[in-house]
Amino acid sequence: LTLTLTLMQALIELRENNEIVIKPADTGSSIVIMDRQQYLFEAHRQLNKIEHYTKLDELIYKDTQKEIGDILAELKTSGYILEKQVEYLTGPQPRARKFYMLPKIHKNPDTWTVPGKISPGRSTACDHSSESCKLSEYIDLINWLSNTPAKSNTIL
Repeated sequence: LTLTLTLMQALIELRENNEIVIKPADTGSSIVIMDRQQYLFEAHRQLNKIEHYTKLDELIYKDTQKEIGDILAELKTSGYILEKQVEYLTGPQPRARKFYMLPKIHKNPDTWTVPGKISPGRSTACDHSSESCKLSEYIDLINWLSNTPAKSNTIL
């Protein structure tokens, strides 16, 4: 894809505009440009639902990282995993998860959070580089392998 200089400048302006949020839509391949205040309104509405979210006084990922490390050390000591696996599953220095939403623009606008103005969002917590990211990938792989029939002469 080759972009003209004018189009590239326009995209840079959009990306640097702090008054808007640009996200992919929840379904389909649309890109949604929302007013930042409307996006934050929907985020706060969702995060204030105490049946779904609990406000923490402090970040817990470092405590969770220690718990995961203790479990991995016990698995290594018991001979279930190797040191290389512990190193991989521990991963780099973790960071806290990031909350974001994907706008549900496919919903009837009359049913939106603010009808016709603020669409609901599908809340998501980005887990990349979190303390459990590598462990989750490993568990997914084990689950996939245990549910995938192996053909003869397959080398894993």
